[in-house]
Amino acid sequence: MGGSLKAPTPEGLVGTGGLTLGVYLVHAVPALRMAGAPVIAGVVLILYVLGVDAFCQWSEGARTHETEKH
Repeated sequence: MGGSLKAPTPEGLVGTGGLTLGVYLVHAVPALRMAGAPVIAGVVLILYVLGVDAFCQWSEGARTHETEKH
């Protein structure tokens, strides 16, 4: 080993965070288990661009069953 440790870069942190978020989404949303990696990467990218709060506000309108809205 013998090398010095390097500080994490912003790109590395975003990449690690995206991978972690993708794994979480696959476990939390069963439908994503059937989707391929490009779909999951697209969802992660949308979450990064829009932000979690904006995505949650947008997805409130996607619920179809009345009991899901409460």
